[in-house]
Amino acid sequence: MAPLPDLDDSVQQTADGALVYFAVSDSEFEGLAKALGHPEWWDDDRFNNVTNRLEPSNFEVLGGLLDAAFHEWATDELMGRLHEHEVPQPELRIAFTEESALAALEHIGYPAVLTPAVGSWGRLLSKVNDRDAAESILEHKTVLGSYHHSIFYIQKHVDKPNGRDIRSFVVGEEVICAIYRTSEHWITNTARGGSAQNCPLTNDLKDLSVRAAKAVGGGIVAVDIFETDDRLLVNEVNYTMEFRNSIGPTGVNIPERIVDYVLQVAKGQGR
Repeated sequence: MAPLPDLDDSVQQTADGALVYFAVSDSEFEGLAKALGHPEWWDDDRFNNVTNRLEPSNFEVLGGLLDAAFHEWATDELMGRLHEHEVPQPELRIAFTEESALAALEHIGYPAVLTPAVGSWGRLLSKVNDRDAAESILEHKTVLGSYHHSIFYIQKHVDKPNGRDIRSFVVGEEVICAIYRTSEHWITNTARGGSAQNCPLTNDLKDLSVRAAKAVGGGIVAVDIFETDDRLLVNEVNYTMEFRNSIGPTGVNIPERIVDYVLQVAKGQGR
C-alpha cells in the first residue's frame, strides 16, 4: 500500500504561509514550472516527462528546486499564478495556530470545512458556517491539544450536486471500480449512512484517479472526488479505505483484487 506521506511532504511552504498543489501530468508540471518563473525546467531532460521526474535522483533534485522556488512567492500571488497556468488545486489553507486558522477561515469565506489530516468515517469533520462557529471549534481543538488537533486543514466547502460525491478504488495503476456516495447530510460516507451506487468509469475519472494515486506513491488507495460544473476535483486520497459497502453495487471483488496485487508486488511483478 502507499505509505502515509509526512505532513511536511504534502504541504508546500511559501514565503508567507503554505499551500497544497496538484501537478502530476506533463502539462500540469509545465504549467507549474511557468507559474514558479522557471520555464527552463520543462526543457530539462530530467524533468520533461513524468517517468524522468520520478527517477529517484531527478526527483530529489527537483524537490530542492521546487522548495526554493515556492519560498520566493507569497501564497496568494502564487495561487493566482497556478490558476493562470491551469495547475489544479483545491482551495485550502494550512494553519498551525488558532489565530492563523481563524484568519485563514475568514480569507476563504464561509461555509468552510475543517478536516483532520488523518481520519476515517468522516469523523472530526466540521462544517463552519460563520465566525462564531469558527471561534468555538478552533478553541475546542486548541484545548484538546493533540498533534492532530494542532494542524488546521481548512478547505472551502464544495456543494455536491444531488447530494453525492465519488469514491474510486485504485489498485496499482488500474481503477478497478467506483461508487457514487449519496446522502441528505453533507458528509456522504457510507459508514455514516450514505448510500452507494455503481459509478461508471469514464476516461476522465480513471485518469484523475490514477494521477492522484501516483501523487502519493501509488499502491492501493481510494480517491474521493467532487463533481463541479466544469471538472472533477480531488478531495482526498485515502490509504486506509474500507470497501464493504462497495462490493455489491459495483460487482467487483475488491479484496480479491487487492490480494492479487499484493502477491504480484511480493513476486516483484508490480509496484
